[in-house]
Amino acid sequence: MPAPAATSSNDRLEVRLLGELALAHDGGALPLPASRKTRAIFVYLLLTGKPARRERLCEIFFDIPDDPRAALRWSLSKIRTMLGPFADALEADRARVSLRTEHIRTDLDRLREALDGGGEADPALTEAAMEPPLADFDLSSLDTYAAWLAAERAEIDRLRALYLARVAQAPALTPESRQRYAAEAETLGFCPLP
Repeated sequence: MPAPAATSSNDRLEVRLLGELALAHDGGALPLPASRKTRAIFVYLLLTGKPARRERLCEIFFDIPDDPRAALRWSLSKIRTMLGPFADALEADRARVSLRTEHIRTDLDRLREALDGGGEADPALTEAAMEPPLADFDLSSLDTYAAWLAAERAEIDRLRALYLARVAQAPALTPESRQRYAAEAETLGFCPLP
């Protein structure tokens, strides 16, 4: 019998996608699988937010292994282990795989909330926004995955640029910090309106 899903609004799995992948729960880090491909499958399921057919995952992530379905099953078992108390968020049947995200919060969610709310900038989130997204997720010889990853990074960079440009306008910042955040937003392609 699977463990019951977490129900408390404070009982969340925190996922860092800016910089290196990290998962945390209840103040402690959860160990990540050694396999970069397994971590990539997790992030793909997390960011697409919809069920994926097993065959499609095999096409995207496994170029020419002996048995791609077995390799996928192995990766899914490692993802369940990685999720710890949230293992039941990974749902898989014979045809599809999905990740329920109602108890998962990412730093990208926090960026979007900050952009929507326009409140005070969180210093930890601001420093995270200075990090490149989805670091160490490149996989060689997987063209479909590479195209998806490039598109995700571009969208995340757009969010980072908007957020950093807004933060750079905060009057409480030192001129050095203001310049640092504005320069990164400009590097990411944010062009302030004249």
